[in-house]
Amino acid sequence: MEILCSTGNFIGYRNGYDFHLLEKAEKVLSCKGFEVLLPFEGYDCFEVAEFIIKKNIFCPVIHADKRIGEFLSTRTPKTSHKALSIFDKNCRFANCVRANAVVLHLWGGSYSDKSIKYNLNMYAELEQISKRNNIKLMIENVPCIISDPLIYFEMLYERYKDVLFTYDTRFAAFHSMQFDYFYNKSILDRIHHIHVSDYCGGKKEWSKLNQIKNIGKGIVDFKRLFDVINAKVICDYITVEVPSYRDYQCDFTEIESNIQKIKKYVKGDMDA
Repeated sequence: MEILCSTGNFIGYRNGYDFHLLEKAEKVLSCKGFEVLLPFEGYDCFEVAEFIIKKNIFCPVIHADKRIGEFLSTRTPKTSHKALSIFDKNCRFANCVRANAVVLHLWGGSYSDKSIKYNLNMYAELEQISKRNNIKLMIENVPCIISDPLIYFEMLYERYKDVLFTYDTRFAAFHSMQFDYFYNKSILDRIHHIHVSDYCGGKKEWSKLNQIKNIGKGIVDFKRLFDVINAKVICDYITVEVPSYRDYQCDFTEIESNIQKIKKYVKGDMDA
């Protein structure tokens, strides 16, 4: 398993979505490559893609625009069309930067999983788009208002046996389900990607969800978790998702510290 760094760790509203920071990040961080978080507000994504290709930056995974799940959850023809249109553009971006996988929030926002059957039905159209673009689609365990993501993973698997999943440590901890995903072999076998960050709240404590903590500074039991991951999960990449800033400037030293911690866990060095 190779370590990726999310571009969301150092590119965002604090620095005007300056995608040129990717060049510096590649030089100072020890990750294998990057998971590109879309969109880059104020820029055309294909301008960003051109920069990535020109600089030969390795970006094997794309995180689709999070608004896609939010639009789908409102369950209107207009917002669903918007969601599919954005996803198609995201997949074309992935093709441009030679990525082979895209992570998707299938539900989200204030409506979340209130109309989950509709969201799950929409998976078929999203899958068609990803296949048309030769991109592997991976559904993430996004937090739920009504139920929990594992139930929806199981429902997806029942209908689409080739579905793939991204397991997010913070989102799993939010539902107090850090290890539940690994008890169901069918789900375990479909986990092809992992996001890592820490969580500092209790079960479904929404006010703490976006207070993303450095690795080891929250409640996630990374030692036990990586015992399981190293033994049971087969995936190419683990993405570190911990935004790090000081006075609105990205803190590459702190990002690198989180990368090094995860590298040690992957290697089985549990003193990290």
